[in-house]
Amino acid sequence: MTDSLDVRQLTPAELPAAIDVANRAFGFGQGDGMEFLRDIPYVWNADRADNTWGCFEGDKLLGVIGAYPFDVKMGGVSFRATCVGQVGTPAENRGRGVMSSLLTAATAKMDAEVDFAWLGGDRMRYGRYGWAVGGEQHVFRTTVKYLPDPPDASIVRAMDPQRDGEMIRTFADAQPYGIGFNAQEFDQLLSIRGVGGVASDNAWAIFRGSPQAPFVLMADGSVEAVAALLAHLAAQATDDDNSGVPVGFETGPYDCVLSRVALKYYATMSPQSCAHFRLCDMAGYFDKACRIVGPTLPGGSDEITLRNTDNGQSVHIACRDGKLSAEAGEGGDRVVVGDTHELSEIAFSRLPLDTVLPGLAAGSPLRALFRMPVYLPFALYAM
Repeated sequence: MTDSLDVRQLTPAELPAAIDVANRAFGFGQGDGMEFLRDIPYVWNADRADNTWGCFEGDKLLGVIGAYPFDVKMGGVSFRATCVGQVGTPAENRGRGVMSSLLTAATAKMDAEVDFAWLGGDRMRYGRYGWAVGGEQHVFRTTVKYLPDPPDASIVRAMDPQRDGEMIRTFADAQPYGIGFNAQEFDQLLSIRGVGGVASDNAWAIFRGSPQAPFVLMADGSVEAVAALLAHLAAQATDDDNSGVPVGFETGPYDCVLSRVALKYYATMSPQSCAHFRLCDMAGYFDKACRIVGPTLPGGSDEITLRNTDNGQSVHIACRDGKLSAEAGEGGDRVVVGDTHELSEIAFSRLPLDTVLPGLAAGSPLRALFRMPVYLPFALYAM
């Protein structure tokens, strides 16, 4: 990083320049390929201008990063979160510390204001700034061979964001896991290229991809009605044995109609991580996680302090006779010291807990807290 670089949040008037820099950094904006304003318009709305940070040398914009605050609901509890995207520097500006400057500034603000952040990208690159691969989702695939008969094509219609958007958003808002898009952002999300949907008289399903290769993200209706819509999607194209192309869908760690469809009809299943996560305000994150996990604990007592060497934060986590709590500060005999990446691995990683936090007693009630299910529906397709 050089003394001549200036990092700051942008104004609405600077968004066109930021979009141009992001497109050039990723090689977008050519022909029918990806283009940031067209394909993810919801992060460029005027009320989100200051969610984009720019790195300047004088008046020249060298690189950008998006850091978009959202309320994220998990297990019915609302977390303060930030989604990071559009981290880009055009080739002619690389090697000068632009990305390091942007990430350093943006993460300092996150540590002070949100419970966690998420992004998609290179694990080793972003691990240096505190992110760890984690979360959980289940990806299923099946074909018409295993599904019920599709409904008569005459009663299946395409999803229309203007007609169906409020219904779908109301459904999404009622789920125990979800991202708090406002009405404008949610309508934009449903309207972008690559997101579509189908509906019948008593069910609907939203997918990404094309009708010929759909991946279903959410659905509502009875198990049989939703499965029939999956059969409709799978039947849009056929393979050599006329059994239909595989239709994919995902679920998170909670009961929903797609989970019940999977139980009855899936052919293959793959558990996957869903994003890269960064632990920010540790006391804020673990306080909310305690609210999710605490009611399910049968009892037990244990305590631990986590201390972050990057930002000086400490959080004391205790369970006393099955009652969990998390407070800023230190306490107890056991203190685990680590940087943001190491502590994010403890909170979010899919690696065994004994690998990232060795020495925690096998019967400790804190194990459930450090492996709390984390899921972001409709997330990475949005950013």
